[in-house]
Formats: sequence, C-alpha cells, structure tokens
Amino acid sequence: MMHVTLPCRAALLGLALLPSLAVAAGPEPVPVYRQIKDWIVGCDNTRACTAVAAAQEDTNSLWLVVHREAGLNGALSLRVVGGAAWDSPPLLDGQPLTASWHKQRDEYQTVLQVDGEAGAALVRQLRNGERLTAASSDGVLQASLQGISAALLLIDSVQGRIGHASALVRPGTAADASVPPAPTMAKLPLFTAAPALDPAQATQMRSAVMAKAKADGDVFDQEGVRSLELQPLDSQHALALISSECGAYNCSYTLYRVGRAAPYVISELPFEAPASEVVDSRLTGYVAFDSNSGELYGFDKGRGIGDCGVNEIWRYDGERMRLLSLAKMDRCAQVSSEYWPVLWRAGK
Repeated sequence: MMHVTLPCRAALLGLALLPSLAVAAGPEPVPVYRQIKDWIVGCDNTRACTAVAAAQEDTNSLWLVVHREAGLNGALSLRVVGGAAWDSPPLLDGQPLTASWHKQRDEYQTVLQVDGEAGAALVRQLRNGERLTAASSDGVLQASLQGISAALLLIDSVQGRIGHASALVRPGTAADASVPPAPTMAKLPLFTAAPALDPAQATQMRSAVMAKAKADGDVFDQEGVRSLELQPLDSQHALALISSECGAYNCSYTLYRVGRAAPYVISELPFEAPASEVVDSRLTGYVAFDSNSGELYGFDKGRGIGDCGVNEIWRYDGERMRLLSLAKMDRCAQVSSEYWPVLWRAGK
C-alpha cells in the first residue's frame, strides 16, 4: 500500500452508484466509469467519453473503441483494433461493415478508424448488431456488441445530447443550444527543473530517508527494498522514491519530500487529488519520476500482460503533486492501455 497522504485514498472504497438514465434531468455528474455487459464506458472531467468493447472471456478479440468529445461539434472517432495478422474487412453479424476506413498497421496491431459523421453513422449501425467479426491467420476475431446501446446512451446522457440530432441512441429535434459546451479544462502550472543534487548531501539524505521509512513502518528491512531513488524536486526539496515488497510485476512504493540541506527534514509528499471516487489513483505497480518534466508516472497492473489496471500521471506544481491524467480499465480483457477510458485530464 502507498504511504503518502492522498485524498484519493477514499476512491479505493469503490464506485459510486450513478443515477438512472431513464429520464435525465440534465447531464450526469463526471467523471463517470461504468461496466455495461461486454462494454466499459468512461467520461472524464471535460465530458469526453470513451466506450470500449471488452468481453472478459474473449481470447481472440477485436477491440472496438468509440470516443467522443463533448459539445455540439465534439469530435467522434470509431476504431476497430486487431492483431498484426488481421487483414480482412470486419463483418457485422456476417455482413460487411463498409466504410472509408483509415488503416494503420505496425508489428503489434492493425487499426481501422473512421471519424466524424461517417463514424457516427457506423456507430448507429453497430448498436443494432450482436457481434463484429473478422477473419485472421490467427483465427476468427470478434467483438461483442452486448451492451453497446446502453453504453452509447450513457455517453449521450453525460454530454446532454438526448433528444438532439447528434445523439447516438435517442436523436430528436432539440435546439442546438440544448447541448451544453464542454467544460473548460484546468491547466497546470509549468514546471521548472530544479538543480541537481549534491552527491555528498544525497548520501546523507539517503540514510535519513531509510531511517524514517523504517521508523514509520513503511519498510521493514533493507532486504525488502528494491531501490531508493533521490531526485531534485525544487530548489528546497528532493523527492525520495522507495520501491519495496515487489511481486512478479508490481511493487509497493513510498514517497517522501526531503529537505535538500541538513537536518534533511522529511515529510509526506503532498497530493491534490480530484474529489471523485471514480478517479481511483493507486500509485502502485510501477512508479517513476522525471525530474526534467516534474511528472510522476504510475502504472498499476491488474495482471502481468498489463491489459487492466490504472495508468496515471501527476505533475509537481511547486508545492504539491496535481493530477495530469488518469485512465482505468478494471476488466482484464486484453485491451491495450492506450485505449482505456480516460477519467481525468488537465492541460499542460
């Protein structure tokens, strides 16, 4: 477990139950994260939403990813993602899903993408289907569409589109003014890199940090510590990052802010986290700090292949760490982290 003061610890208590979509009095509160049958939906603090086909038992999958920005003219994209061996058109319930696809391929995956109104038209077509399939040298690839209609309805609700022509599920004749604009994204202060640590002082700081960690019970003995990194944080402080109790693919981490001069006063590294139970910061698994950008990166794996967990980035603003981005996938379904729903983002 983390040994830092994080307001987001409360997020570990679970997800809040969200109100019904039956009759929406207004856009739902954000961030939102929900599992709906074979789909995962997440919307961030700017009401940008991502829906991902993530059937847990599929071992030979297509990933279907719908992303839409908020606002009347919010950009929409539809991506169908398969392995590098995939080279055949996708079929919707056995019939070709025809579109002017933009195709990209690398050594790991093949991506078909269509944007804008053409993408919206395809998404509306998909919502009436059962399954998307494609032939591959690895066998038949498939993506379940069970839950897609409810997932798209949630996106429409979050973005205030229900009853408007831009809605994906329940379009209507509502005025353009009925669709609210996207909330303004908060912008974090620029980070100025601090001077390098003095090697002699760093040695003394290291001893002080280990003594503090043992006294606090954050580490039990030297043998359980995998590494202790010291990096410049600002002109007065360094960041101490201890990794310990490592398993097959995750470690526990302890973070301290340390004075750069004797007596090397050590305190918990302060964090300012969003007041949301959905923004589930963990900072376990793999954690690293870049002293040039001031960014603290965390990737908590739900299992070894890294297809589920939490991917997050924080930035130091001169006083505390503030959340720059967080994406989450609770269901282990072979979905690459680049397609996980984003639940929080701030401007750099």
